[in-house]
Amino acid sequence: GKTSLLASLSRAHTRIGPEEFSTTRPHVGVISFRDRVEIRLCDLPGLKPGAHQDPLMGRRILRHTYRSRALAFVVDVARGDRSALETLDEVEMLREEAIRFDPLNAEKPWVVVGTKCDMLHRDALYHLDSLYFRLRARHGVDVPVVGTSSRFRLGL
Repeated sequence: GKTSLLASLSRAHTRIGPEEFSTTRPHVGVISFRDRVEIRLCDLPGLKPGAHQDPLMGRRILRHTYRSRALAFVVDVARGDRSALETLDEVEMLREEAIRFDPLNAEKPWVVVGTKCDMLHRDALYHLDSLYFRLRARHGVDVPVVGTSSRFRLGL
């Protein structure tokens, strides 16, 4: 998911594990453009509900959002055991944790990135489309939702 996306977008070399929560510390990657503009991406370990109160992991992870100019919430839209509504709840939980940790995060632009969109047999694109419309209905604005496939380098 997140780590595969970071490795696809930048030259970061990190361990990519098949299981959830395999990222245990932040990884930074840099996207360099020809006009010498650079964008730094930070792959943070996954968050669980209540992370903003957890001094050991949650706050250590969320402190990296202080200097960020935008937030990208990366979710797996191809998990067959989840509905589109559960994916929406995950996005809402991630954003809420970031805002509870630092209220300034509410003012930052944000995007939702759906990973593993190459898995068509798992209705990944349906979940992605449903997620966009549900976010728009809940927030009243168009929230950018991007589908990606790190495996085939699509949507990057």
